[in-house]
Amino acid sequence: CAWEPEMRRLLLVDGNRTDCGRLARVLSGLGYGLDVTTSANEARMLNERQAYSWSVIGTPLEGVDGVELFTEIRERQQRIRGLLVAD
Repeated sequence: CAWEPEMRRLLLVDGNRTDCGRLARVLSGLGYGLDVTTSANEARMLNERQAYSWSVIGTPLEGVDGVELFTEIRERQQRIRGLLVAD
């Protein structure tokens, strides 16, 4: 894909720190810029400060499910794509 660098920025959210780290290594190895968090609240804050082309949301997350979080993210960034990953 011939995306501009800023369009290759991903928001990675997963409540499992180990899984989050593994996925972050794979995605960064593929050349994606990442913001990574294990917290839904932090994901909301990051979403306010940065535009993303994709969000990758894994479970479990404390206090919110992945679909709900993606819906919130998409309210601010209508063009964002999402991938939900369930255990």
